[in-house]
Amino acid sequence: TAVATAARRGDAGVLAALLEAGAEAEAPTHEHANPPLFWAAAGDHAACLRLLLNRGVSASCRNAQQDTALLWACQQGAAEAAELLLRASTDELHVANNQRMTPLICAASSGRQDVVDLLLAQRPPPALDAADAHGRTALHFAAASSAEIVESLLAAGANWRIRDAAGLAPLGEAQRQGKAAAAAALQRAWERAERGLAEEEVAASPPPSTDTPRKQRGRKGCMGDRGGGKGGEAAPRADA
Repeated sequence: TAVATAARRGDAGVLAALLEAGAEAEAPTHEHANPPLFWAAAGDHAACLRLLLNRGVSASCRNAQQDTALLWACQQGAAEAAELLLRASTDELHVANNQRMTPLICAASSGRQDVVDLLLAQRPPPALDAADAHGRTALHFAAASSAEIVESLLAAGANWRIRDAAGLAPLGEAQRQGKAAAAAALQRAWERAERGLAEEEVAASPPPSTDTPRKQRGRKGCMGDRGGGKGGEAAPRADA
């Protein structure tokens, strides 16, 4: 439609004229039923997006795949559009499409730190460990795109142990994609967890014995018969 074409091109003047002339603001296009709002969002065309939202177009509208405009904005790294859509409605922050892709997963796949930060700042925040139809979380996608996003997701509490349908943890995905910085950030998460387990083992150990020195000599140390503690979960191999 003419409205969708203007929204896709970011031509706010033409879009405004069409809407004033009575053109339908929500008329979908093509077989996937993508409304004009989606095209404005994907192109980060803020002026067009405002025109459509001010005309009463719902930020919650869906296409045939159950995408939302926010999903398209996040997939394309369109930060201003994502912010405008969240101001209109935060409900879509927690919505997934037919492939179970969420806005956070889309933002992580785009490699745009600013969009990820925008989503993480929302209250309530998005589900960090939601997985797509292939079992991949936002951290899996970040592992293939951006070490900085990996760090942000880890700091927010994302679970780096989750494996996708192919058996890969985010660390394995980073290694498979040759993302050394992302792999290093995830490896540090494994190492921190192992240190934490070791510290818990020490904290849980019994206090020093008050027996006489003679009896003490007949005992093993608190770690002596345990092989060095629980040991923690080993970091995955490159094919993990």
